[in-house]
Amino acid sequence: NVALSSTFATVFASLIPQPCQDDVARMTTVLPRIAFGYHRFDEHGFEMALTLEVPAAIGKQLASLRTTMPALPAAPPALFALGAAVDVDATIAWLHEITGQLRAHPFRCEAFASLNHAVDTVDAKLAEPLPSMFQGLRGFEIVVDDMTILPPSGSGEVLLEGAHIADTVHQLLAKQPQLAIAVTPDGRPIELPLARMGIPSTISSAHFALRPTRAAIAIGNRSAERASTRVSAPGARAPLLSMTYDLPKLRERFPEYFKESEFQGLWTVMSTALSLDIGDDGIYVDMVGTWKHGALIRR
Repeated sequence: NVALSSTFATVFASLIPQPCQDDVARMTTVLPRIAFGYHRFDEHGFEMALTLEVPAAIGKQLASLRTTMPALPAAPPALFALGAAVDVDATIAWLHEITGQLRAHPFRCEAFASLNHAVDTVDAKLAEPLPSMFQGLRGFEIVVDDMTILPPSGSGEVLLEGAHIADTVHQLLAKQPQLAIAVTPDGRPIELPLARMGIPSTISSAHFALRPTRAAIAIGNRSAERASTRVSAPGARAPLLSMTYDLPKLRERFPEYFKESEFQGLWTVMSTALSLDIGDDGIYVDMVGTWKHGALIRR
């Protein structure tokens, strides 16, 4: 009953030092509630969602870190794709503010002494300046259509968005005069001298394109068109983080890293897309995937 529960709570509270009670209460004000559910779960695939309900003030701060990026290419399905639309400078400043607040008001419970030490370590790291090539970074995408390690081959692209991208590229090229590449931020594709760069002949084509705040590299068939298209693609509202992968193709290309014995529970999973974003209710994690045809459970 209610009276008995209240008695137990009083007894247990008396066994916990007051500083620890205060620290736990402080943590519970920011720890998220978790809600999990699904929109679809059938023989064809699944659409699942996880929501971390955070205080409105924290959600607003996280939403302010999001930037705009071109949507990840949807077709053809990639072996692996990863994209982020996050203001790196603002994110580090926000994290530094949090660790600063924690250092100003450290946990008083002895059990959390190691947590205070961890906060001090992270705060010191966040105070260090970023390497110049990462300053002003606002997003990236890595798309691997297909690849092999031996022999080295494949196709895909890398796109970087940031305030100082063009300056960084020119600084890097100035340190590699043997490449003899003249780059202007007009979005036109420039063929990369693969032989001079020591890249094996199994990779036959690679192009680079630059805009004032974007740089793209594409390799494989149609690399010139691809580099030019991606570096000039319109920005759009994008999740903080997006990832897609084709698990059967990954297992096929890299059997040494995706052993069947270690992925028995995922033997039916085909392509999967995952995104992490911020909404009115908190942090959203959405996952969409497809199954192999046939029964979902191994007999």
